[in-house]
Amino acid sequence: MARAKANRVQKHFRVDAHTPEKLDRLAIQLGYIYGKGGALGELLDAIANEEVILVPKAAWQRLIGSK
Repeated sequence: MARAKANRVQKHFRVDAHTPEKLDRLAIQLGYIYGKGGALGELLDAIANEEVILVPKAAWQRLIGSK
């Protein structure tokens, strides 16, 4: 899942204190790994390129029939 390093942009976000750790775990679970941690940039690229699709929790619950 490696990507070219050219034409990269850095962005900085303010998030909850636990969000980076949660995103790191999610990236690892989905196979976006860099060293011993998650490759968050690759995960964000995959979301932006619709390789990974995000589904709101309420819509997911409707799809699987739970509350």
